[in-house]
Amino acid sequence: MKLLIVSVTILIALNYAYAGEKKGGMMKAIAGKCKKQENASDDDVDKMSKGEPIQTKEGKCMAACLGEQFGMLKDNKLATDGAIKKISKMMGKDEDKKQKLEESLSACAETTDADRCEAADKIFQCLKTETSKRGLDFLN
Repeated sequence: MKLLIVSVTILIALNYAYAGEKKGGMMKAIAGKCKKQENASDDDVDKMSKGEPIQTKEGKCMAACLGEQFGMLKDNKLATDGAIKKISKMMGKDEDKKQKLEESLSACAETTDADRCEAADKIFQCLKTETSKRGLDFLN
């Protein structure tokens, strides 16, 4: 579940934290698909689930795949609208947290790289930094 949270939250998001078995199963399926598609290792998955920096190209590409699949990464940039929708579902009625997360997303909106995998990694690191500045635990 933490992998999914980090994933989406990668992009936030990942949101990964949708509640419910059906959605949780869907997210696990997408994560498995991205792992296989990008040839990521179990170590890459483990690092991502712990919120640790991913060092391998395959792991960074898995993060990009997850961001794309969840509508949070598009054209090597954070898809702000998609991320805000995911966050709204994730945060429920906690308007303070929503506001802080939206501020974090705005701060990272221009983070990019010509390489989609590096872009995903840079966005993830930016979101970790920006959410931390606002007193939010990015991985929970």
